[in-house]
Amino acid sequence: MDDAELTRWLVEKLGSIDGWTWLDEGSYDYSTDQVTLHEGAIPSDARRAVGVRVYGGTDDDITDVKQRRVQLRLRGGNGDPNGANRLGDVAHTFLRGLFREGVISQIIRISFDPQGADANGREERTDNLLIIFDNEESPS
Repeated sequence: MDDAELTRWLVEKLGSIDGWTWLDEGSYDYSTDQVTLHEGAIPSDARRAVGVRVYGGTDDDITDVKQRRVQLRLRGGNGDPNGANRLGDVAHTFLRGLFREGVISQIIRISFDPQGADANGREERTDNLLIIFDNEESPS
């Protein structure tokens, strides 16, 4: 699993949360209350949304342990001061349950940080994750 495949895997997994949706072709109806999922940046017209991006990692050739750092950018709804925090809680609860899933050994939230409101008054936050791969089925 390379970094692009990891990003897609995470977006697909998060898209299975009730009320969250991911469409590979990116054709969303942003007027609904669905939380939309995106590989990379969140489009400016997306209301409640989560963007997923791999931003770092290590490949230890001695232990054969592969790790990746992933950032979730979470955007709450208009005028909801805790919208991004609620999305972060949902994502964290869901992702920590994915240990020993396929090539993933463990997912750990290492930090989260409020980003303030965007130009449209939607609160944002980032969650930073450490993903440890199973060393017997580590990514290529």
